[in-house]
Amino acid sequence: MEDDPNADFIWVAANGTILIGLMYAGWIPKPVVFEAFYPLTTVSSFIPETNGTVCALSQGLNFLYTTAAT
Repeated sequence: MEDDPNADFIWVAANGTILIGLMYAGWIPKPVVFEAFYPLTTVSSFIPETNGTVCALSQGLNFLYTTAAT
């Protein structure tokens, strides 16, 4: 990822759960930079894989803030 300025990676571990987010600033099906992650089995998807916008990502994560307050 050091060689691809469009790639970003988010890793969060808490309460026995690991969340990995792979984000790419470009419209390509499978960025080569993330190919090491593709063979991994996904237990569940937090947000479905998509070619979207930052706005769509923000809206997808919005439930974290709305459900935490209730």
